[in-house]
Amino acid sequence: MWILIIAALNLNSDGLYVLNYDQLTLYKTLKSCEKKMDQVYKNLKILEANYPVEVRYKTDYDNQKFIKYSYKADYTKPKVDSYYHCKKIKNNNAVNKRE
Repeated sequence: MWILIIAALNLNSDGLYVLNYDQLTLYKTLKSCEKKMDQVYKNLKILEANYPVEVRYKTDYDNQKFIKYSYKADYTKPKVDSYYHCKKIKNNNAVNKRE
């Protein structure tokens, strides 16, 4: 089982970064998760033509792809970094085998 994690790093009024999980979506295979991530990348990439956003594919320490999407909601506000990443989740049989 795979999960597409969408998380954003926001700068709060104290000058500290706060991690916000925006969305978690489950997929049966890595291929289906990455297919969704490719669709998201294409949609975000279109925004670069008209908006001050930055969209990049990167790789993590496990050589898995992830998307880094950066934008400013307003020119007076700090930049927000969002991350889209497919990660494998372990199936805990003890939880699934409730009697």
